[in-house]
Amino acid sequence: MSFADTGCDGIDGDLADAVFVSGSGDDASPSCSMEAPCKTIKAGLAAAVSSSKRQVLLQAGTYSEILDLDATHKGIGIFGGYNTSWSRGFTERTSHKPEIRGAALADAHGQPLVVRARSTEVTLQNLVLLGTNARGYLDGVSGRSSYVIHAVDRSLGL
Repeated sequence: MSFADTGCDGIDGDLADAVFVSGSGDDASPSCSMEAPCKTIKAGLAAAVSSSKRQVLLQAGTYSEILDLDATHKGIGIFGGYNTSWSRGFTERTSHKPEIRGAALADAHGQPLVVRARSTEVTLQNLVLLGTNARGYLDGVSGRSSYVIHAVDRSLGL
């Protein structure tokens, strides 16, 4: 990865084809723009789908949410490594490190999960995905599973 502004639009990525997400953003932002980013990846994905954009750009920070990707997200890429100035770098530097920690699914089992990709083709790049600890019992048996990525019926570009 070169982290270069090859389009000369002020961002590593395509400014016209991107929505922006920052932990200090606001999900009520109508455009999820660089100047007024969304707060959650979920809101950024919704904005990308509704505006037919293909890039969701994440600022460094911790995002505690499940990336629930389906056919509506086909062709979208989620790209991390951006600092507070929207300059991109490697995630080894804290100022460029987006951590997606996941959560428990809101289903009967409450399995911990970070990314669920169903019937879609998406790209995840320059992100840190951290699974949560599975605790307790499932159907009376201890030893529940914790998943970082669960992909079904499609490809996931990492």
